[in-house]
Amino acid sequence: MKNPDILAATEPVAKAFEKLDILYYIGGSAASSAYGIPRSTMDVDMVSDLKPAYVRSL
Repeated sequence: MKNPDILAATEPVAKAFEKLDILYYIGGSAASSAYGIPRSTMDVDMVSDLKPAYVRSL
């Protein structure tokens, strides 16, 4: 997956989390690439503080 593909896949989820004030972090290869340590990846690792009350909104 190319960097623009990673961004396109991650952006809608990140925007939804931000709209609902859900804390989240991006980790793994996507995060290390953002900090200048490029690694090939086919996914994005996300961790969130997702509570049952948020499920319907997502």
